[in-house]
Parts: sequence; structure tokens; C-alpha cells
Amino acid sequence: MKAFKLDWEYEHLLDMEEDASYIQTSDDDENLRFYINGIEPKETPSIIYFQANFNVISDESDYPIVDLGIPVVSKKMLKVLTDLKNFEFKEISTCMIDDTFSGKIFNEKKELLDNVPTNRKFITLQILSYTSCFDYDNSVFRPLRSNPDLPGIIKKMVLKEPDKGFPPIFRIKESSSKLFVSEEAKEALERADIKGCIFEEVEVSN
Repeated sequence: MKAFKLDWEYEHLLDMEEDASYIQTSDDDENLRFYINGIEPKETPSIIYFQANFNVISDESDYPIVDLGIPVVSKKMLKVLTDLKNFEFKEISTCMIDDTFSGKIFNEKKELLDNVPTNRKFITLQILSYTSCFDYDNSVFRPLRSNPDLPGIIKKMVLKEPDKGFPPIFRIKESSSKLFVSEEAKEALERADIKGCIFEEVEVSN
């Protein structure tokens, strides 16, 4: 089975840097991007708020580009993935607020005001385990100085399919900032017309 790196589709941005920008609601949110891009189930806000370009997120993207660099996916996209095979994840409620709205957003208790235009079709996704599939024998990399057992700079990445196959979406500890999907997941996302995703094939050894 093939595997693919999952990336965002950037061409639509034009003069913008992202589709949605994070609204910090607590001083405890400083490390949010690191928590969600890691696999430890840390305490996170019950709802994550973004100001977003509604022209893009309403109809043109199931995988919007957010300034935190974390995976925010439509509920439709998540269902496509979970319908394929079980994988360990945490979903965090996510509320997109129209970035053209100029009024007050929250009251004194940091509660969202009723008149604020919102879109709640997205969730923030955290993968809660690493998949052990990095092929050390066939990949080309420079070991980390601080931990020679792990690759630092990876010049050529090769994965090895696990006995039970690749999960629909997964991370690996050797390149923990990246998300990957299985061939089955890529094809299912394309059939469902999931928008905003770019797939880059990764070599898989026999």
C-alpha cells in the first residue's frame, strides 16, 4: 500500500497568509500548537476559536490553513477517515468566526456573544500515537546529535508498511511535525470531494 504526506493547498491564498487565525482566550494557550502537534493528551481549551475567511471555509476547504499550523478538519473529512479504520485521536470543538465581523466577540467571562457570525463545521484533530513505520535501512538521513538513534535531517524518507497496514491518518516520531495518510484514505477523501488537501507520495519499501 502507498502512503502520502498530507499538506495544505496554498494556491488559493493569493495575498493572504492563512485561512484562519487563532484567537487566544486564555494565558494557558501559549503552548497549544505544541500540545496538538504532539501525541500527549494534554489539557486544552474546550473550544478553540479562529477568525476566518468565510468565503474559503464555507465552501472551498475541508482542511483550512490556520496560523498555528495544527490540523483543523471539517467534520465531513473526519468522518471519511474514521469510517475506514480505527485510529487514536482527540477532537477539540472548533468555532470559526467571520473575520469581517467588527463587533465585540466575547463578554467579560470570555463567552461568545449570540450575534457573532460563526461556522462550526470544523474540529481540531490531535493524533494520540506514533505509527512505527520509518524504514531506517532504506531512508537516507543524518542522525540527531542529541539523540543518534533518531534522524535529524531526512534526505530521503522511506516508510515500511506495518503488519496491520497504515492507519488512515498518522504521525511518525522520526518526522513528528508531518501528517501522513494511507492510500486508502487518500482515495476515500478524493471520492468524497474533500477540499484543501495536497498529497505527496512517500516511498514505501517492500
